[in-house]
Amino acid sequence: YCWIAMNSVIVDGVTLGDHTIVAANSVVTKSFPEGYCIIGGNPAKLIKKIDKEKVVKYENKYKYRGFNRVKD
Repeated sequence: YCWIAMNSVIVDGVTLGDHTIVAANSVVTKSFPEGYCIIGGNPAKLIKKIDKEKVVKYENKYKYRGFNRVKD
């Protein structure tokens, strides 16, 4: 449940926690596993933490199964 804005780059191996918002044109080079935050910049840094109590809980009827990397 992340929101990744346009032209953002997330480097391989980076982990983003739930309810993380990535600002436009950001380059995320380190992980933010705790989630509930807004990050942005080059390299991305914490801009603001989001209050967990104020987040509207939403669940899609189709569960995300994860990205399966194909190895040669």
